[in-house]
Amino acid sequence: MTAKAKPIGRPESDGYQKTITLSQGGNLQQASEEGRLFSIANQSAVATTAGLATTFTGLAIGNPAGSGKNIVIHKFGYALATTGSKAGAVGLMVGETSLTESLTPNKRLASGKPSIAVTTAGQTIDTPVLYDVFGVYGTTDIT
Repeated sequence: MTAKAKPIGRPESDGYQKTITLSQGGNLQQASEEGRLFSIANQSAVATTAGLATTFTGLAIGNPAGSGKNIVIHKFGYALATTGSKAGAVGLMVGETSLTESLTPNKRLASGKPSIAVTTAGQTIDTPVLYDVFGVYGTTDIT
């Protein structure tokens, strides 16, 4: 007697009739396989905004008008390329502007379509709104 191959896509059970589940790629595996996860980073230091000014300069990611899609920032990190000699904060700011693309988002998996995001290394954006603060840096007290 030969064993038959189990059809793909059907639940399987073990000898105790318990469903077998496999955790292979985590909760973002499908998004990665479909080419919906991307990474973007400045490859060199960029002079950013001093204080909470009425303009913002730094890494910017834009959702093109009329794309029919929404960009979601799943996570982000930061590093200082120079010493933070004054007090500062790291966070996300939001605003509306037309971005001039200077960076290309990298796919998290080689397959899939290119990102629709417009990304720039250090464009100045007028009238941004501070959305979230994630960290502080510098050599002076921050109140």
